[in-house]
Amino acid sequence: EIYMGGKKPEKIYYVGHATKSHTGTNMLLEIGSKKSSEPFVTHVPGFFGYLSTRFFTDEDLWRHRAIFELKPEEISSVGVSYLEHPEYSFLISKKGDDSYELSDMAGSEKTQEVNANAIDSYLDNFSSIHYEFIDRESGDHVIDSVKNSPPLHTISVRNTEGVETVLKTYYKPITDGTINQATGEVYEYNFDRLYGWIGDGDFVILQWPTVDKLLARRTDFLSSDNVEN
Repeated sequence: EIYMGGKKPEKIYYVGHATKSHTGTNMLLEIGSKKSSEPFVTHVPGFFGYLSTRFFTDEDLWRHRAIFELKPEEISSVGVSYLEHPEYSFLISKKGDDSYELSDMAGSEKTQEVNANAIDSYLDNFSSIHYEFIDRESGDHVIDSVKNSPPLHTISVRNTEGVETVLKTYYKPITDGTINQATGEVYEYNFDRLYGWIGDGDFVILQWPTVDKLLARRTDFLSSDNVEN
């Protein structure tokens, strides 16, 4: 059933079995309580297979998976704090003249000269940050335990309209006994994925390459005049 905002569906597709050749799917269309007089074999050009798997009702799979989708000019501030390396933490704030201010997370220790090009390049990364999927497999005790532990990173982004989105990340333990071939030690955490908690809402699985794009250090934005050789 397909709804367009009203209480009654605009269309209803009755999805049947695949054809014997498995190149199409028997379907019947109903519009406004009027059904087609006969079913049709439907297919997607260039696709070999049946279509019933595409008609799913899992809400999580239909949802848009974006965490951050902002252009640099839409961002008012970005703060990144590190649990293991607090000296990397920083806060970037846009001033009224479209210049930037760089400080610690408390906003007290400010850097006068910053590399605006480096900041612009970094803010571009927030245009397309998505989670992989919502974690529905971990039990409530696991999720609650993770949420109650200190986050590995806290990434807070405020847009120019004052709306703030906060992403907290956490290590994802690994239990399959994977061994580091270089050291012979068993890996403690998953090196491909980690947990993420978006605001007070969705608990998700993230990929490390996605998060890595946001994990700059404060020194990355210093003016060349401030960088020690």
